[in-house]
Amino acid sequence: MEQPALLEMRNITKEFPGVKALDGVSLTVRPGTVHALMGENGAGKSTLMKCLFGIYAKNAGTIVLDGKEVDFKSSKEALENGVAMVHQELNQALTRSVQENLWLGRYPKVGGIMANSAELTRSSARDEAAVRMDMNALLDSLVSDRQDMGQDVSLEGSCARPWTVRPNSFRRCLSNLLDNALRYSGSVRIQLREKDDILQIDVLDDGPGIPPDMLEQVFEPFFRLDEARSPHTGGRGRGPRLRLPGACRNGGELSLHNRPEGGLCARLCLYRSAMETETL
Repeated sequence: MEQPALLEMRNITKEFPGVKALDGVSLTVRPGTVHALMGENGAGKSTLMKCLFGIYAKNAGTIVLDGKEVDFKSSKEALENGVAMVHQELNQALTRSVQENLWLGRYPKVGGIMANSAELTRSSARDEAAVRMDMNALLDSLVSDRQDMGQDVSLEGSCARPWTVRPNSFRRCLSNLLDNALRYSGSVRIQLREKDDILQIDVLDDGPGIPPDMLEQVFEPFFRLDEARSPHTGGRGRGPRLRLPGACRNGGELSLHNRPEGGLCARLCLYRSAMETETL
């Protein structure tokens, strides 16, 4: 006899500006079963889970959990109702087990302090740990999330070996480059090249370039890119900043180059020797 469904997501629809990421998607999960959501980049896998977990508000559809209709407004509310999610964003506590990561935020506390937290406290006092990462998977995850949001971002190339990075810092660095590129261009390409002990990641856009005499200036504190890339906006004090520390913390260098065919190339070069000694 078939067991009643533990979770039902019925006709879920989610729209972002200019794109319908989910169009009437349904999913049924029964107790004691394991399911895999499979699809190409941009298919909406992460978006569906984020609608369940309260990160995104769905535009239409119904979610029924254990026989009761729910509509979580936050991840905290989802956790309180027994729904947990391990994100693609790699924001795990790397010194803890998979099981402990699933229970983050729900540990028993003593005097407001999480029980058995000495190890986590010591690690948080230092910089994020450097670990070996599958760069193809990390970049594919980043691009997939952007495509789920309706952004025209693509990935070209691959690398054959793992690279040592601080994953959260590295992802923030690339997200910053993507945010800036998308501000001035409708589409962005990420090109990945590996040669010997150098990994080159180019973020290419088709927007306006930057005057040559300002290419270094854009990394200065408080300098806004609108001053260099949007001469018609009046610029000063508006727009995003490029952040250099994320590249440096991952043993890399960030440089900007005007493309001959138009647009800008933000080039991040990682050097294996700079981070290899920090591998856990």
